Amino acid sequence: VSQSRYVSGRGVGMDVVRTEVSRLGGTVMVESTQREGSKITLTIPVPKTVLVENTLLAESGGHQIVIPLVSISKIAPIKDLILSKVDGRMTCQHEGTTIPLGDYRCFIESPLHGSSLEKIDFSPDSLVLIVTHKNHSLALVVDKVVDQMEAVVRPFDNVVEKLVGFKGTSLLDSEHVAFVLDAESLVTEAYAA
Repeated sequence: VSQSRYVSGRGVGMDVVRTEVSRLGGTVMVESTQREGSKITLTIPVPKTVLVENTLLAESGGHQIVIPLVSISKIAPIKDLILSKVDGRMTCQHEGTTIPLGDYRCFIESPLHGSSLEKIDFSPDSLVLIVTHKNHSLALVVDKVVDQMEAVVRPFDNVVEKLVGFKGTSLLDSEHVAFVLDAESLVTEAYAA
């Protein structure tokens, strides 16, 4: 009487997996325990074309945007700030300096001036994120801060080469993608001569 053995395939499928994972610079580890089964662990490094950043997820005008935390120097309720109009555009005071104020669309559509909206156009519950780059700041108005998270930032690909004010996208969940704000370009444009 021979003892029966359970054999499934010849490992060709796992060889293809190992080859493809190795091509990506990753590893495959298989741990087998008799009468319990096998545990397969795939380790694939994050491609160099993506970046993981600590970010804030904010909502502005019904859209979700991701802002790198490193570029945010302060978060304040809009009602706590001194708002004024300079040359027809909204501004606020930050550390003794007058800086442009608006939502992200204002800076993208009219980057040198900020918002032409009136004080009454902003909700009293709005928040202002002071976004700073190289000693220049702007006041970014958002409806609310949704979450703080580590975001995988994917740069735009061949379909969309560049979108003014943004540096890429981040997958929020299996169905939602948010644009990642490029603080450097937004602030640089706001202070361009």
